[in-house]
Amino acid sequence: MAGAILHTIPQEARQAFRRITAGDFTSAPLRVAVRAAHAVLMSGDRVEPMTLGQHAQDRAFIRPQDRHRFDALVFDLHGVDGSPMAAGGLCMIPALIEATVRRRAEEYAQRVQQAVDECAADELAVVLVDQGRALEDAARRLTGEEVAPR
Repeated sequence: MAGAILHTIPQEARQAFRRITAGDFTSAPLRVAVRAAHAVLMSGDRVEPMTLGQHAQDRAFIRPQDRHRFDALVFDLHGVDGSPMAAGGLCMIPALIEATVRRRAEEYAQRVQQAVDECAADELAVVLVDQGRALEDAARRLTGEEVAPR
């Protein structure tokens, strides 16, 4: 999935990034790569594996000492999934969203359970309202609504 993003044209990228965010990826290095690709693509440029590391460094997504590892990751990702969105390279967006929503729903349930076990009634009410809003947002993602970049 992250590799496919590196191959998309800016128009396809904008479409993809209406549905996904870097936060959908569980790996910290992948989140940084997707965040950097997002910044480049949203500026209207194509992602070039040779220059993404410099863009990431210039935008302080990575430290200079991490540049070599980041470049290696980008080259690996670029080689993994070369199919553009039109050919199905980003067809995994619904599965990525579902996995994210399920993971976050478990986190929300744990927060509610902890509040039930440990909080006074007024604090519990705040947690329930906050987690209820989060669950509503998660449900909207499953129905295909767009997201704000994160």
